[in-house]
Amino acid sequence: MNAIVSAYRRYTDFAGRSNRRDFWLFLVFSMIAGIVLQQIDHHYNLMMMSGKVGVLAGVFGLLTIIPFLALKVRRLHDTGRSGWWILFQLVPLVGTITLLYFMAQQSQMGGNRYGVAPAA
Repeated sequence: MNAIVSAYRRYTDFAGRSNRRDFWLFLVFSMIAGIVLQQIDHHYNLMMMSGKVGVLAGVFGLLTIIPFLALKVRRLHDTGRSGWWILFQLVPLVGTITLLYFMAQQSQMGGNRYGVAPAA
């Protein structure tokens, strides 16, 4: 729970580092919450855009996109990479797979140019 609150609290912090656990917990939370909200939208007919996106799921997505981008950048920093690697995700399929590989890697031990290692 602390990882999720921390991601929203640090939504403007694109500097520093975030550990692997925080990233994956926030990703799983976001996916589950999005699916649940989409089901609620569908059940109560709160759909917009020709029935493709629900109101609650859409608002949740908008509230989550910036904190998730900041968390991705901090996670890249934790592996010793620049946050600009996030743009590689714009390359279809290859970019997404590469970034998932980067996110799954272990943290650099000790300090690196982006700061000290975050507490586990």
